[in-house]
Amino acid sequence: GVHESVALRTLKPSFIGQPKYQSVVGFKTPLELRVVTLWGKARLGVWWWGRGAAPNEFPQRNAWFVRRPADEGRLTSEDTWEVVHEHQGENLGFEKALELFHRHIHTAAAMAESVALAVGAPFLRSDFFVGSSEWGVRLNEVAYGCGMEYRNRAEDEQGERTIDDAPAIAQILQEGMPKCT
Repeated sequence: GVHESVALRTLKPSFIGQPKYQSVVGFKTPLELRVVTLWGKARLGVWWWGRGAAPNEFPQRNAWFVRRPADEGRLTSEDTWEVVHEHQGENLGFEKALELFHRHIHTAAAMAESVALAVGAPFLRSDFFVGSSEWGVRLNEVAYGCGMEYRNRAEDEQGERTIDDAPAIAQILQEGMPKCT
């Protein structure tokens, strides 16, 4: 309706049917990487397992791929992506999945940026299946809002630690808004 944003009004609900996406890592479900874009630039990727409130959620497996600019103050295709997680113990499947996500994060980030720019969304989450030798990186869905957690790594006098990235995301969104009016 007219109360919806311009970005949301330009999207047409639809779906595409395809065979179940099978990853080369033997998980029961496809490996899905969620890429968060702010003002058309990918900030982080997330392998989301939930908060732990529902059955089959395993928050200790959540992993964030945080963008580290190659050039300070400028995002480029040369940026690196740091993996941040709190998973304890040895799990070969988990490690293999992280390797797959890391291998495909540049492609997924570029695709997510294209989608976000096309719809003009200040915040957009684009979810991709990864790991199939037949299908490659495939867009699964997009979300104009998101309730998952955002994490980053900080190093200060307290040492290296995982921090909540939501305040930084909110600040980036607020700072960019005046440039759009």
